[in-house]
Amino acid sequence: MSMLSGPPAKVKSSRRRRAEAFAALTLLWQVSTLERVRSCRHWSVRPSGSATLRRSTGADGRPVAGLAGLASCGSVWSCPVCSRRIAAERQAEVSTAVDRWQQRGGVVALLTLTMRHRRGQPLDVLWQRLSRAWHAVVAGRSWTSDVQRFRLGGWIRCVEVTHGRNGWHVHVHALLFLRDPAVDLRSLQARLCGRWSAAVERLGGSALPEYAVDLRILRDVSRFDYFSKQVYPSSWQAGLELVRHDLKRGRRRSRTPFEVLADFMRTGDVEDLAVWREWERASKGRRQLLWSKALRQILDLGRERTDDEIAATETGTALDDMVVLPRETVSAVCYCWSTLLDLAEDGGLRAVTVWLDARGYAWLPPWQPSRVA
Repeated sequence: MSMLSGPPAKVKSSRRRRAEAFAALTLLWQVSTLERVRSCRHWSVRPSGSATLRRSTGADGRPVAGLAGLASCGSVWSCPVCSRRIAAERQAEVSTAVDRWQQRGGVVALLTLTMRHRRGQPLDVLWQRLSRAWHAVVAGRSWTSDVQRFRLGGWIRCVEVTHGRNGWHVHVHALLFLRDPAVDLRSLQARLCGRWSAAVERLGGSALPEYAVDLRILRDVSRFDYFSKQVYPSSWQAGLELVRHDLKRGRRRSRTPFEVLADFMRTGDVEDLAVWREWERASKGRRQLLWSKALRQILDLGRERTDDEIAATETGTALDDMVVLPRETVSAVCYCWSTLLDLAEDGGLRAVTVWLDARGYAWLPPWQPSRVA
């Protein structure tokens, strides 16, 4: 492909999503209630205050640019930039787990657990109820009996949260790893439903048996699309929602928290900001993904990296360093990170330095670090 033809549509789409995520993060620097989110990619963690622009080669052979030396918050729930990186690694691990299990002759079932909710119920109360009810489902003698009877090898659980006219909707998506392809799903679903409904009611909620539990064999791992829902929405997704649904609040479908944030950016609706801030408070410190004991070991997946570790991973190596940006330049260009990354990937060092020089921003070659120490 010639240089004049530009990047392919897939790359353009990825860059657009990256630019939108950085734009949302710059807004959160002003309105977030979380100190770590307000600092993410905003400041350098180096004593010198500098940052390094890097470029390496991606799996598809195309250049991939990144930034080193900047703070990262590691918030999979509340950071549009960190969530993209974390979600990508989590999705890859889940796909690998499913593939390896199926290669060994097992099957994977998708379990969904829901409970009733109404407008005005606090998110933290609903989330706590859901977490305790889940524990009641996968612990105790009844669960041990199910593991033996239905030959369960383990599970992966995540929580999905949306907000709509009936308030917060908190529900569980889980993958059950079953050794027997001929498993009696109907009997297993009935037992899970009984424990789930009883636990939710015991904790002060309600779960209608006919709607509370759904269990079906997972034919295509791409249908387990939880991770794609939990990253900042692309503009075409937001546009599609506007086309398909009336803008009146009472008639809109449920939105993910990042869709709420996107709507706040677009309209400045203070009610959306209040919803987002409740989300930040309730989701802080919670795990996105849980694996049952020993499942990762069974599938030879190794140690699970934390969200902080994934978010802080620096793109490329020292050999890929392009330019060092001193403290004053970091402060000036932090609102333009996506632009610099695009320039680095398309035009390399010359494109980056021309852009910086045209605006009077200082930069240094990577072999002169002492000048910014």
